[in-house]
Amino acid sequence: NLYSESCWLTIENSVELDLPTQQILVAKFKTKEFSDAAFDKFKTEFENYNHADLTHEEIAKHLSSLKMTCFMAYDEFASRYNKQVYQDERQVLSENVYHVLVNFVMQKAKELEHELLGSFKELLSTDKKTKNFVTRSQVAKLKAVERFEAMLSIFFKYELIREADSAEIAKTFNELLIKETETERAKEFNQLVKRFEKNMKSKLQESLELMLMEPKVTFWKDYNDKFHELFDELLGKRFKSAEKDTVDFK
Repeated sequence: NLYSESCWLTIENSVELDLPTQQILVAKFKTKEFSDAAFDKFKTEFENYNHADLTHEEIAKHLSSLKMTCFMAYDEFASRYNKQVYQDERQVLSENVYHVLVNFVMQKAKELEHELLGSFKELLSTDKKTKNFVTRSQVAKLKAVERFEAMLSIFFKYELIREADSAEIAKTFNELLIKETETERAKEFNQLVKRFEKNMKSKLQESLELMLMEPKVTFWKDYNDKFHELFDELLGKRFKSAEKDTVDFK
């Protein structure tokens, strides 16, 4: 630093700047100084910004303005120095700002994830009597994904995140939805199986008592036939595939 300051004094006192090496050193020193100042101001304004109750569009627009102001503050002074040094330090500043913004977007994504998962479960629980799980889960997933990707597209439009970030965040959310879908599928399946077992047991017991009142030689055959009859009756349309004579617990 002492050497850089010495170089700076030397160049300031020179009418003609003919010390390229010292110019580079001073340029590195001064551009970093401007970069740090611009970034510190950006962070302060970012941290003091109250975005509660604002839409994603309003938030993204404001953050984009903060980002632009940060670069303008740097460019105003740093652009006077060696072009390559100025551009290199600007890239450093850009990365610093980027990390702040991408972490913020990831935080907003987490908040929206929580909200959308709640809505996803609510939608899954509707129309159980008229729609199977596959249909309900597809509708619920589509609505959740549409809202999530709409948020990402806004932040991407204002250049707060990169395309790779958007894709990665969306991928993580989709994986979470798949996991949640399987969890809800298992819960619903277990509920249906327990209900089926309870009804099956009750009706078989009733049939068994009636058969034992007047036992026949064909008792076991009749009991087996009754079992399959009840099995088909209790499954009903809800568990039957529309095209195949197979049980579908999807």
